[in-house]
Amino acid sequence: MPAGLVGSSFSPQALAKLRHFEFVLPIAANTTYLSAATKGGSGAAFSIASATAGTAIPLSSRVTDSGTTTKPLCPYARLPTLTLVDNSGSNLSCTVQLIGRRFGRRVVQSKSVDSSGGGTTTVAFDQVLDEVISATITAIANNTTSDTIAIGIDDSRLGLPYPIRTRKAVKRLFKISSGTPDTTGGIATATLQSATNPIVYTTDSSIDVKQAYSSTAIAVTDRYLVDVVPDGVDEFVQQAGMLG
Repeated sequence: MPAGLVGSSFSPQALAKLRHFEFVLPIAANTTYLSAATKGGSGAAFSIASATAGTAIPLSSRVTDSGTTTKPLCPYARLPTLTLVDNSGSNLSCTVQLIGRRFGRRVVQSKSVDSSGGGTTTVAFDQVLDEVISATITAIANNTTSDTIAIGIDDSRLGLPYPIRTRKAVKRLFKISSGTPDTTGGIATATLQSATNPIVYTTDSSIDVKQAYSSTAIAVTDRYLVDVVPDGVDEFVQQAGMLG
């Protein structure tokens, strides 16, 4: 079964019905969750003092087994981030290509970040991932001795366990924080379908819970209840060659 899919059958008829899913104890944002100082090490920033285009950023033991075999994230699909620390104030810039999987499919995405005179700068990639396979620097300029880079997870997006094709597939979202229902209450279809300040992303079947709940970042004490009709399952199964 491809990573991230939940269900006893890939039958479109069985899965294209209202499903109830709960995100329980999601990990909070962590700017070094996916990277390591050395391959297979604990989450940490990586020194780019001597990095060049083609330098691989080591992945942490949280996402690899002995630094080689990928493992599911977090345990939910999450949106990776890229953090650049320009300790020398040298206008450091860098582009990173991140390769991963979503519903068993290979996903390649790139992100550039510019320190603009020093300090720490964090940007998010564009799509959530179930697994991270590799991170590679494809361009870098003005890196010096004390500069670092890190790959982490953001504070906003959670990947649904089913592929969706339309925003209307997500019918309802409800948040409980530290055992107490959020005062916003349940968020229903009309709000979830909005393309302005979107909550539901069809490109990667994810939801932006920070956008939904008053810009409050994901916390490990959160619980999110989602009602969804996985209207992308039929398309996913056919494209994956799982139907005759």
